[in-house]
Amino acid sequence: MVGLAGCTSDSETENTTTTVGGTTSSSGGKQELAEKINIYTFGGANGEGIKEAYIDGFSDEYGVEVNHQTIASGWDLIPKIKNDSVTAHVVEQNPGSVLGGVSDVWQPVRLENIPTVQENLQDDRLRGDADASTFDPGEDWHYVPKEVWAQGLVYNHNELDEPSSWKDIYTSELKEKVTNTGFVSLAMGVAASEAEVDFNQIKADQSVADAIWNQIEEQNEYVYQWWESGSSAQQLLTRETALAGNFWYGRVVSLREDQDVPISYTVPEEGTVGGVSCWSVGVAEDPGRYTAEKFLDYQARPEPSREYATKIPYYQPYEVSDPPEAYKQNPDKKNIDNIKLWDYKLVQEHREEWSQKFQKTVRR
Repeated sequence: MVGLAGCTSDSETENTTTTVGGTTSSSGGKQELAEKINIYTFGGANGEGIKEAYIDGFSDEYGVEVNHQTIASGWDLIPKIKNDSVTAHVVEQNPGSVLGGVSDVWQPVRLENIPTVQENLQDDRLRGDADASTFDPGEDWHYVPKEVWAQGLVYNHNELDEPSSWKDIYTSELKEKVTNTGFVSLAMGVAASEAEVDFNQIKADQSVADAIWNQIEEQNEYVYQWWESGSSAQQLLTRETALAGNFWYGRVVSLREDQDVPISYTVPEEGTVGGVSCWSVGVAEDPGRYTAEKFLDYQARPEPSREYATKIPYYQPYEVSDPPEAYKQNPDKKNIDNIKLWDYKLVQEHREEWSQKFQKTVRR
């Protein structure tokens, strides 16, 4: 868990001096690479996929040794980076913890070091300087997107025809056969999509707030259990205790292909809420910072992106060469314009208030 030493190797680069969002950097004829870097990612199949698709290839190509550690959340690392007990060159995390460390932990990503990201990025909402990236305010980029996922509709295809609308799973036949997420901002986002209102207007328009909470109250009449972990949802769907609800495409594919659970996934016509998995840089000094940026750029290449997609078929906002079938069929990819993102500053400000209201609303 301690920082790794500063032995270096060389990588040929052009001689450039660039100013990005007030940050000036220069590279001479040779830009040094760190000999070792620490990369922190989420675990499970995700962590295994990252290692096989990104870390191993990057290490082989650049001759950089990678110390790969797994974490539950980027929040876990923020205090450790601040007190210098951990050196985290690259961190996989969610938008909330990006915003939580954007002012004093996560380093601006120098755009001249991520040309592949800029060239291949296919969703302008996910640019670090985009207004939609509310978790990274300002012109500097403090993250690079890894993948996008949605809170889509899952259903037992042996028992149900493919739903076209969220309303199709709230029927008398499915009463107490539905399982929905208990992650509050996601539950609110789904409810807003069902009610066809903009969840980001919840504080500006009382009618939006009323529609969201009324929808959650109505859902509660049909929900057998509000799940608070992916494994809980998997158990309910596998045992057929639940026949429909909302879940994540990657988990659905895994259950169907690995365990023959008869479930399918769709994005309803009303759309849904989604999220972004991100990469950030947690060291300020080169050559470690430069090497971390090179890794961020490597993961946006079409070939390693394909390797990752064979293991984790979530939508990547980059070109994926010869994509596997599960990735090509991902409804999130086909409906990306109908997957809405939270204003994470709004979520951060009202998280506790909304959590208390949600628990009160679903309590029976």
